[in-house]
Amino acid sequence: MSHHSQSRDHLEFGICIILIGCTLLLDKTGLLFFSWHLWIAFVALLGLVRLVRGPNARKRISGLFDIVLAGALYAMLEHMWGLNFFTHWPILVIIWGLAVICKYAVQTSNDQPK
Repeated sequence: MSHHSQSRDHLEFGICIILIGCTLLLDKTGLLFFSWHLWIAFVALLGLVRLVRGPNARKRISGLFDIVLAGALYAMLEHMWGLNFFTHWPILVIIWGLAVICKYAVQTSNDQPK
């Protein structure tokens, strides 16, 4: 990973932290009602940014799985398709494991000599 892409990642991460902090502050002061839907939207938005702006396949895979994770969490918390968080949370662990394996596979295929 180049120094430029690491700097950009740090900048984007810092901006996300600031936005989350501002949102929490607005919620605590009563200027904004904050619900868990907004947290899921943050995860999905972060995933979309990674998917679109990702400098490599590994970052794009991370973005895709962030979106899938947000969708699964939303479905569980809204009890869609009979899912609920208390009994189906292992699905989130499975999604996380799949993301790790996919990122490893992409990294390994990129490391092979051509």
